[in-house]
Amino acid sequence: MMNRAWTAALVVIALVSGSAVARADTIKFCIEHTGTYDDSNSNQDFWTTNTKRLARGAIAQVNRNGTPILSPTFLGDGLGSGDTGTGCTPTMTVSSANASYAITVWSGGYVNGNYVVSVDHTDKQMRTVSTTSVISSGSGTYTVEMSIPSGDTFDIMNVYNAGAYSIYRHAGGLIDKYYTYEVNAGTSGRSNGGPITICSCHGKRKFVISHETGHHLMQFAANNGVHGKDTGASNAECDETPSSESHSLLSKEYSGAAFYEGFANFYAADVWNDDDETDCSFQYWKPLPSGGGTVNCQTGAGSADFPNAYMEANCTVAAGRGVELDWMRAFWYLHTVGAAPDPSFNEILAWVVDAALSPDWDRDSAYQELIWALPFASEIYTSWPAAASVHGVDH
Repeated sequence: MMNRAWTAALVVIALVSGSAVARADTIKFCIEHTGTYDDSNSNQDFWTTNTKRLARGAIAQVNRNGTPILSPTFLGDGLGSGDTGTGCTPTMTVSSANASYAITVWSGGYVNGNYVVSVDHTDKQMRTVSTTSVISSGSGTYTVEMSIPSGDTFDIMNVYNAGAYSIYRHAGGLIDKYYTYEVNAGTSGRSNGGPITICSCHGKRKFVISHETGHHLMQFAANNGVHGKDTGASNAECDETPSSESHSLLSKEYSGAAFYEGFANFYAADVWNDDDETDCSFQYWKPLPSGGGTVNCQTGAGSADFPNAYMEANCTVAAGRGVELDWMRAFWYLHTVGAAPDPSFNEILAWVVDAALSPDWDRDSAYQELIWALPFASEIYTSWPAAASVHGVDH
């Protein structure tokens, strides 16, 4: 039996040891950005209003009372079992005391296995936004709202957030690709081996950002091998293209160009609409004859301005020609209509890239090459002929 002296000694040791251990808290931060998109509306399924968005996958650093406790690292992107949470830091252990936390976030990050970077077109540099929060002692998860100053920093962060969300939704099964957006450029577009450029007029246009991302993703999947994108066949009989543009949603083009632009529009529609539903709202950015840019891309939802098969309804039908709107809707039909399971985005991407890399692919052979490349005994094989017929791309 332990005697009374030993018992007293152990109590003293326990008390002394306990007083020497500093209490610790575990904390994490989840970062929100202000964001504004001029093409958000309630007919879409995601980001229907302008509000704060979590800084998905962005680079962040945290200092506590002036000392770094989290070196620049990627915030969570909302994917994977080990993810820290969308826009959230890892959990950090700190001493229990009131402290000032300085948090810095960059306009670059890592999302769905790919790098997303938004920079200024002139200086090629990312932008940062910082804020300071005073946190009382105690463990917990703290949401930090960051207000982004107006001007180029706002647009650069805005483009990062929309680009990151696009890659979060659909990366095509690709990894370790770089999606670099140069913001405040003269025009919006992309070039093989180059960056995505976003003009100052489109810094608040999420559909433009996703459209150009869709082009980039297709070319990544094809090792920049997609060609035959000549838009020079526009025909004045039904061409609604503004004089300053080479093509538009409703211009009659070579089928290769209509396919290429239509697929990028489909990608943008699939980013901002729920593909488990058949309804679809697409917000276009160039002038249209109706005066508005909202297009119902749902199959069977044609209207006087946007009939289901626009070329067949408004133009002289010609082999090897097409309209971007029709091709976008045909891909949406394929993705959402027909016997389950519907083809996934990745399956559709693999099929169209296989077709576009055919040595026989030319500017006016898109439909024929897609038919030759149909994966046998698949849902694409079953549904594509009907999709192409309903929307008049089978020419």
